[in-house]
Amino acid sequence: MGEMTVSGVALARAAPAPRLPARAAAAGVEVRGLLRPMTAEFAVEFAHAGAGTALLQVHAAPSGVVRGVIVEGGRTKLEAWPAAPEGRYDVVVRGADGALWEFHGALCAEGGPLFEAHVDQDDLEPGAVCVRVANFGAEPGEIRVWDRLAAETSVVRLSPDDVHTWQRRCGRHGGRFDYTLTAPALPGFLWRFAGRAAAVGARLPACRSARPAVNE
Repeated sequence: MGEMTVSGVALARAAPAPRLPARAAAAGVEVRGLLRPMTAEFAVEFAHAGAGTALLQVHAAPSGVVRGVIVEGGRTKLEAWPAAPEGRYDVVVRGADGALWEFHGALCAEGGPLFEAHVDQDDLEPGAVCVRVANFGAEPGEIRVWDRLAAETSVVRLSPDDVHTWQRRCGRHGGRFDYTLTAPALPGFLWRFAGRAAAVGARLPACRSARPAVNE
C-alpha cells in the first residue's frame, strides 16, 4: 500500500472503505468541520435532511478506529476530538455513494490565516453546489480549490473575516463533485469534499453553528 502527498499531507492509498448499507444514502447529508483552537479540539457537525436515518463512517487520527455515526432525519449531531500535538487534526468521514469529507490541518495559526470551508447543497438549482470558505485568522491568506473532475484550480486571497463562495455545476459529471482545498501558507492543510449534488428542494436543518466556532 503506497501513499501520495498533497500540500504536505501524506494520504495513504488504502483499500476502499466497506460498502455502507442502503439506508446510509448520502443525499441531504451535510458534514461541517469546525475549528476550536481555544479548547484544542476539532469538531464535526452532521446534519441529515432526508427521511429515516443516515449512517456515516468516521476515522479520527491518531486512534485509527473507524466507527459509525447515525444521524436521524431532520436532526443534527455534533462530535469533537482533542487535537494531536502541535494542534494537528485528521478526520475523515465517509457516506454512501462515494460521499467523502476529509479534514487535515492544524488549529494553531497565530499570526496567519485560519480557514474553514463547507459545501452547501440546499436551495440551489439542480446539479449545482456551493463551496464556501472563510478566513477567521489574523492575517490574509490564499486558498486554492482544485476541482478534481474538471481538472481546474481556482485561487482567491481572503482577508481576515472574509467569506468567498464558488458556485459549481456538476452536470458534466453525472451530478458528482470532488473538490480539494489547500493553502500555501499552511503546510498540511487539506480539506476535501466529494459526493453527488442533492436533489433540488432538499433543505438541510439549520446547523447550530451558523458561524464557524473558531473561538469556542
